[in-house]
Amino acid sequence: MSLSFFHIHNYNNTVIAYCRVNDINQYYALKWHLNQPIDYRLYLLYFFQDSEGNMKQIDQCANENITLIQCFMNCEPFFYLHLLRHNYFYKKGRRDILENPNILLEIYNKINVDNGLPKFEWNINNNKQDIDFSYISKKISELDIDPLLASTKIEKMSYYCERIDHINDLLITNIPDIESIICFKEFMELYAIKPNNRLFSIFKSTDLVLENVYYINKCWFDGNRHPLHNVIFNSDIEYGVFEKTDNAWNHHVSDITNYPIHQSIDEEIVYLDYIYGYYNFGEFWDCIRRLLAESKKPLPLFHVSNSRVTNIEYYFKKLGFNYPTKYQTQEGNNKLYYFNKIHVSIINGGCRGYYDKYIAYQFNRVFNPNSISETKSYNIYLARGPYGRSLLNESNIVNTLKAKYGFVIIDGSESLETIMQHFTNANIILGVHGSLMKNTIWCKKNPVFIELCPNTRHGCFQDNAMCCNFTTFFFICDCNEKEEVVLGDEKENALYGLLDILV
Repeated sequence: MSLSFFHIHNYNNTVIAYCRVNDINQYYALKWHLNQPIDYRLYLLYFFQDSEGNMKQIDQCANENITLIQCFMNCEPFFYLHLLRHNYFYKKGRRDILENPNILLEIYNKINVDNGLPKFEWNINNNKQDIDFSYISKKISELDIDPLLASTKIEKMSYYCERIDHINDLLITNIPDIESIICFKEFMELYAIKPNNRLFSIFKSTDLVLENVYYINKCWFDGNRHPLHNVIFNSDIEYGVFEKTDNAWNHHVSDITNYPIHQSIDEEIVYLDYIYGYYNFGEFWDCIRRLLAESKKPLPLFHVSNSRVTNIEYYFKKLGFNYPTKYQTQEGNNKLYYFNKIHVSIINGGCRGYYDKYIAYQFNRVFNPNSISETKSYNIYLARGPYGRSLLNESNIVNTLKAKYGFVIIDGSESLETIMQHFTNANIILGVHGSLMKNTIWCKKNPVFIELCPNTRHGCFQDNAMCCNFTTFFFICDCNEKEEVVLGDEKENALYGLLDILV
């Protein structure tokens, strides 16, 4: 039996995880994990009980970055039960769906297009696994529950849900400054935690300091104007691409011999030249993620000059940065800059659309003042408007969504306050693949996420929702040459059938 790790916290050089060790083989497997070199803080809560019921302790590691914290109660049922409690159908009391997920799989198969392309196979398989909610119930029933509780039924396990305070006490007692990075009780009210077999998966920020360097079109050069190939760039999925000559924007510069200096900047600043002019939500938030972890505040920013981001100053003000500054550039403008000293935030652990529940938690903590409403929830349809890749026959479908299912239409023209308010209390989110879906980062009610994805696109927004453990339906759909999703009568009716169950 392999080890399962529950990541309680994973953000900016600090990981908090829990695991249960069942036998001596798992003990040695864990020791092997802990002997791997790491350069960030790891707090591992563990429960180790031998076959005779004796509590066992694990020796502290030689690596000073690892702290082991012994638990005297198995917390696995707690995590699995909360995973179930965050499930939409469990919250709605739809045990019929939990016990017979084939009802949903039938709808899924009516709408989804199996086009045979290998790049979509993983999306289809993952989606079917995500719909099969019954595995959570099965997992709970397999756990070694205290016999004094008399039953392994879900209804009899509320005891474990109350152990939030027990785990919270463990964290506060044993982890310095834990309250400054996460309120665990609040976190578990917003998100559930799935098990995985990886312990060392980390969102990690590194402050790369460059001195006496030149810069043009995201390409760096040393003081002698030679290309600067810093290996740390390659660990960042965004910046690493500009080490190559075939990057997507095709503005790579390899020789600056004949380029005059457009601007020489002598004071210490922070780098923020990043593509967020075109997308109101996606790429800009990936950019802000860097500043969220940036410690060099409030140094001036070097940033792009044009942006369509709604109320962009709001984000910088919340982070303590001044915006705009006098140090500005434009994407691919072929202008050469000289920096005396500049800080570049390097992110390990993925970027460009693959935020997880820990990033969403940090964003809500810093930027979103809206609280969960006990009386108001929204069913949201995300309209693409004039930007293309919309739903064919959208007006007729939208009329049905509004009249029969009480949907509110969001198209991105709304104020930031309205966007946050609606997504915070979203119940159902439905739309065609597009950047508006990035607003799921504001969700606090574990909504149902339904994406109609043209078969020319990929499942990045589905990944976002699944990382946050939202109940997710990802449908690969036929589309025309404009990437407009084509449902047809049968698929449209199947979609309404799904909404009949959800609403």
